[in-house]
Formats: sequence, C-alpha cells, structure tokens
Amino acid sequence: MIKNKKIGIFLFLFFVCYIVLPSYFAIEISASFPLITMSRVLLVILCLSYIYKCRGRIKLSIANKNAGINRKLIIYFAIVIGISIYFLTTIFNAALDQLMSIFIEEVLVIWIISCTVTTKEKLIRCLEVMVYASGVVAIVSITGLLVGENPFYYLNTVSREMLMANFSRMGLMRLEAGFGHAVYYGLYCTVMIPIAMYFYENSGRNRFRYMVCIILNIIALVLSNSRGTLVAFILVVCIMLFQKKRNQLKKYQIFIISAAMVFAIAVIFVPELSNYISDVFKSLVYIISPSTGTIDNYGTNADGLTSRMAQLSGITWTFKQSPIVGLGPDAMKRGVLSYYWLGNWQVTNTYDIGYVKIFCEYGILGSIGFLVLYSMILKLCIGKKYKNNDGIAEMFKFCFLAYFISMLSVTGVDKLFWVLVGLLISYVNICLSEKA
Repeated sequence: MIKNKKIGIFLFLFFVCYIVLPSYFAIEISASFPLITMSRVLLVILCLSYIYKCRGRIKLSIANKNAGINRKLIIYFAIVIGISIYFLTTIFNAALDQLMSIFIEEVLVIWIISCTVTTKEKLIRCLEVMVYASGVVAIVSITGLLVGENPFYYLNTVSREMLMANFSRMGLMRLEAGFGHAVYYGLYCTVMIPIAMYFYENSGRNRFRYMVCIILNIIALVLSNSRGTLVAFILVVCIMLFQKKRNQLKKYQIFIISAAMVFAIAVIFVPELSNYISDVFKSLVYIISPSTGTIDNYGTNADGLTSRMAQLSGITWTFKQSPIVGLGPDAMKRGVLSYYWLGNWQVTNTYDIGYVKIFCEYGILGSIGFLVLYSMILKLCIGKKYKNNDGIAEMFKFCFLAYFISMLSVTGVDKLFWVLVGLLISYVNICLSEKA
C-alpha cells in the first residue's frame, strides 16, 4: 500500500501503546496527586523527541491552513478549561485532574499528532499500526478468557482504587483488556473495525492480515458482551456495506466464508460458545422489544435499556441544580447527581450515556462547546473540500459514527477519541498541502 513504512520508533510506540495501556499502569506520587500513567509518559517522550528534532523551532497551530478548525478548537477548549477553572475553588482535586487531562490528553495529543504525522505515508502507517495493535490486544484478551483472568491486571502498579470491573455474564468473563470495563473495550473494538476494513479493501494480496484483525476484533466485541457497542457495530457495518460497490462487496465473500469457518471450528472445540453468542443476540432483542423473555445466569443489568433511559433524568436534575456549568467533574463519584428511578430521585454512582455525562458535568455552556467540536468533526469527515479518492475520509466518517452511536450507551474512551481527532486533523492538513 505504501512504499516507505518508517515512522520513527517513538511515533510507532505511541500508536501501538498509548490507547491500550491501562490507567492503572502508572507512577503514583501521592494519593492526592494525579497519576502519571505510562500512556502520558509515552506522550511526553514523543513530544520531547519532536522538539529535539526540530531544535526548538516548533509550530503552535494545530490546523496549518484551516483557520476554521483552529477557531472551533479554541472555542471548545476555552469553554471546558474555563469551566474546570471555575470548579477549582470548590472541588480542587477533581478539577485539577480534569484540567491536566484536558491539557495533556486532549490539547497535547492533537498538537503532537498534527506535528508528527505530516505525510499520507505516515498517516497510513500509524493507522496500520493501530490495527495490528488491536489484533494483539484481542489475542491477549481472548487468551485471558481461556485461562480465567485478565492479563492486563498484572500491569497494575498503583495502590489507589481503579476501575477494574472484572464482570462475568452467562458464565464467562467479559473481555475488558486494559480499558477497565468491558463497555469501553467494546467501543474500542467497534471503532477499530472500520479502520481494519479500510485496509482490507485497499491492500490487494496482503489483505489476509487485516481480515484476521477484523475477525479478532469482532470476536472480542461479542465476548465483551457490550450490547450498546454491538448495536453500533451492526448499524455502522450495515451502512458501510450498503454504500459499497458490487466489486467491493465481492471482497467480503472470502471474509464471510473465513469467519464462518473460524466460528465452526470454535464451536467444535467449545460447544458452549454457540449458546453464549446466541444469548448475547437474544439479549439485544429483549432490551429493544416488548418481549418478556429472560436469559439465565445473565448477571446484573439484564434490562439495560430501562436503566439507561432513567439516566436521561440526570439532565433534568442538572437543570434544577446548576444548568449553566453543570455539576462539575466526577459528579457521580461526589454523590451530587441523582436519577429519577422507581418513583424517587436516587443518588447515582454511574454514567452509561456519554451525552448525559457531558451535560451533567459541563452544563449548557459545556454542551455548546462539545456541539462545536462534534460539528467540526462531522464537517471534516463529510465535507467535499477534504475528500480525495483514497477512502480515508470515509473511513474516519464511519469511525466517528461508530463512536457517536456508542455514546448512547457508553461514556466514551477519551484517549481513543482524541487520537482519532488528531489523525483526522493531520489528514486535512495533508490534503490541503497537496492541493496548495
């Protein structure tokens, strides 16, 4: 696909590890100080490497030749940073942690990606590396399922309590990799599949490796038993295939046959697998239909749709308490957020809908900032100004579509999201440079 596959060791390590390394793999200075995660260490190393190579002559703008992108990013960051500073006076630790996350895992991430991914060859290589990494993570996770423990837990280096869900459904451990919860890993798999499909369609005789990555991510997604992200995956793939031309669809005949063979072999060696997969899809039907069917040994949250609909009442609660700037970071951990459940307002300790979390923590003002950001992303993905015949813009469109649909049942994976935003902006920069 590309002639020059060299992107530099630090950029390679960043795209292999940054998204998938768990937050509990970190350096802990004190109980009150934010963790120095290994992902952040990788990010800082990449930044220092870039500054060294440029001998200090660095560029500050993120979008080189598009003032509209820079303007919208400034609006978004000004709003969310301003809200975080506002809460420093009342909830210092949580607000400080949020500020650090914004500066490091949002601003710094998209800036360094725009600075280092400056050619289409590098862009394609970085995306390719991410696909390979997703396949490796799936293999490690599935192996952990077979032995009965999550291998990523061995990376835990902190003493404080971290998100390590370790849930089971229908007798099997839900895959969560290093994401802390199965729903976040499900979202990761759902977003990585359109990227792998792009390479599968555009790699000629070398497409087998990408077919393997697609199959591995689909298996991992099903075994994560994350119903919301599974629905997003089905919707997005159906839309993708519906838009394909006949000659493109033919490429998936081999894929479907291969996937069916893998499933058949798996069922032969693990007969319970067919019942498990059947029950996963039954649960999808039960939560979106009037059916009163139940599944034995399903675990908690069997009727996930009802509980998620109840979470919409968190928006009403926030309107009553603090509509302009919301309830601040970690509202559910601090016990200041309530949902209307079973006829009463009840304090909650969880978010399951990303859009509810945005409104509850940032209010009307913050929601406007996110709308500006999301509208910018959609415009870049579907705008004719940045479209080439390389299919990359289409790939980004389906990645973000999968992400935004998944946020109806998942709060989101920030590291994944901002890496995608950085790569999208890099792609726009490259397209504008080619047309100049």
